[in-house]
Amino acid sequence: MRNMSFSLTKTHILNQTKTVTRRQGWTFLKPGDLLQPVEKCMGLKKGERVKKLGCPIRVVSVDRQPLHLITPEDVIR
Repeated sequence: MRNMSFSLTKTHILNQTKTVTRRQGWTFLKPGDLLQPVEKCMGLKKGERVKKLGCPIRVVSVDRQPLHLITPEDVIR
């Protein structure tokens, strides 16, 4: 299971209100994959540990779309 960082949207992950995320470079994801949401997984200082945010997330669908097509309604999700 891979870690996925949600540092800016941590509260939405914990409240389970975040339903969509857009990531550049995650082209290998497939529906059914499990991801562990974490607060921060890169740039940890010596001795720091990854902080998990809730339970694993199951990928439901994967779409490729240009980021300039994001609407304000999409940002809320």
